Amino acid sequence: MEKITTAHASVLRVEGDDTQLLNLAIRNSYNADRDQPESTVKNAQGQYRKGQHQAVALLVAGADRVQLQDVALSSFQDTLYLQSPRKGVTV
Repeated sequence: MEKITTAHASVLRVEGDDTQLLNLAIRNSYNADRDQPESTVKNAQGQYRKGQHQAVALLVAGADRVQLQDVALSSFQDTLYLQSPRKGVTV
């Protein structure tokens, strides 16, 4: 079973080069109802056992030349995550 990570939990994931997103609203409401964890004990990574996983509104996963025009992003937590198409290169 894969772990739930930010890279595996997004409203919209873009992987294709030369992608254009136009006139779009993306809303991440994941965990909005879980602002208080069920347990106050954190694991070694500082995460709560239940109810506090990451999610992102828009994830650009290695795509190159992505254009956004009139795109509204809203989120309870993480909003935009940009991953470089090349390892070791910062976006």
